[in-house]
Amino acid sequence: MKKKGLVAIIAALALCGCTQKAENEFVLKGNISNYPNEKIYFMLGDAMGGNPVLDSADVTDGKFEYRGFVDEPQRLSITDRVVSMSKYDPNIKGISIYIEPKIMNLSMEWFAPQENMQNTIKEYTLEGSSTDAEGKIFNKMMEAAKADFADSVLAFAHKYPNSYVAAQMLETYEGSISLEKLKKSYEALSEVAKGYTPGKNVAQVIEKRESIVPGKPVPQFSRTDINGNTFSMSDLEGKVVLIDFWASWCKPCRASMPHIKELYKKYSKKGFEVLCIADNDNDEQTWKKAVEVDGTEDFIHILRGLKVTDYGFDRSNDLSDLFTTHVLPTKFLVGADGNFVLTFASDEELDAKLKELFGF
Repeated sequence: MKKKGLVAIIAALALCGCTQKAENEFVLKGNISNYPNEKIYFMLGDAMGGNPVLDSADVTDGKFEYRGFVDEPQRLSITDRVVSMSKYDPNIKGISIYIEPKIMNLSMEWFAPQENMQNTIKEYTLEGSSTDAEGKIFNKMMEAAKADFADSVLAFAHKYPNSYVAAQMLETYEGSISLEKLKKSYEALSEVAKGYTPGKNVAQVIEKRESIVPGKPVPQFSRTDINGNTFSMSDLEGKVVLIDFWASWCKPCRASMPHIKELYKKYSKKGFEVLCIADNDNDEQTWKKAVEVDGTEDFIHILRGLKVTDYGFDRSNDLSDLFTTHVLPTKFLVGADGNFVLTFASDEELDAKLKELFGF
């Protein structure tokens, strides 16, 4: 069932005789200057998880009020129009904050004319949410760290072990953090933070990633390939397989293709195959064009399997989740026995291992 807002949720609860607990209620009182519209829009929750709640409120004399229920702190996006995950709108403007089941007061100025090239409000005041205050601290750490954002996530988790933000950022950036560091940071979280939804998700990610390591069998799956034929991972049994997660819009991915073509030319007659998994589910024509331009038609090409809806993401067939990778490009090497030989491999590691496996 599509979640269209808190009104629909409350109606459903009434039908089943359920009630929300008063201690889980939040009230967000907004005071917004220079806002040009009569309505303001909300997306409550994580769109990547596939279940955000969309809603709206009237704006009268620069004031609005938004009420609902949350079991734990949540990310709330406030925008000037309805958010559609399936239709990107480059002109949408808004703000992202963390709310809690409390009474909160938000004050902000909408975009001034000189700021019309920006899309996110950076300066605002939110009273009543310690989680949002922690979110601001994390953002400053990220800005200061620049390229070293993974270390910032780890440092924040160790400094704020009770924080919802710490758990959520570990979940968000886990693809850029080694398994060893991720486990240490997760263990640094308190039981409170581990009990939040992001904390539970990190625990599941760790469990998955422990199966995506050298010596473990490659996950089995089937997909329709770029030519409309059914492909199964079992089709490559007895082959040495490079699995490359990429996208047509990813410049480093495209830049690595000539090197992969060299490896294929060198080893293909000895039983080497390349499986490319593209993050282009909503743009198949661009995907196919990139394959043609790069001259990689000899490789096996399939799509990631992430579906985008108006209300979020359907990750039920997402191969990136299956392989616990959300950074592009990412490469895995599978041996002829069907077990991982390299995971999250660099080009240097890949070259050395293939030389070792094939003897030249």
